[in-house]
Amino acid sequence: MKKSFIICLFALLFITTASEAQRPQLRYETENVSLTGRLVYRTFYGPPNYGETPKEDSRETQPILLLDSAVDVIGTPNDDFNVTERGVKSITLVSTRALRPFVGKRVTVQGKLFHAHTGHHHTKVLMSVSSVKRR
Repeated sequence: MKKSFIICLFALLFITTASEAQRPQLRYETENVSLTGRLVYRTFYGPPNYGETPKEDSRETQPILLLDSAVDVIGTPNDDFNVTERGVKSITLVSTRALRPFVGKRVTVQGKLFHAHTGHHHTKVLMSVSSVKRR
């Protein structure tokens, strides 16, 4: 039984490692990327305490792209800001374009990625959107 457990453990480790190796690897800010997924709006706690005092905190509603498949976003060496994030499944969209008509729809968005750096950023990775198309 112990032998079976060890074999299962190694198989699981191999499958996990293999699936991670197959994820697309994207870069921050230096390249335009194209991502496909479903657009939703989510509401998060905002200032003054970002959820620590829900009765007092404001609410922030943001467009989120729920990706069809996870991606890895590779950080820049010696950059403490744009760090590597693996298995990213949701990205906040930052856009001057009207996104509400696409809510609940499958879309492809293009733009540049950047890492969260304020309390207003509720996903680890965000995208400055340059275009959005319904799929």
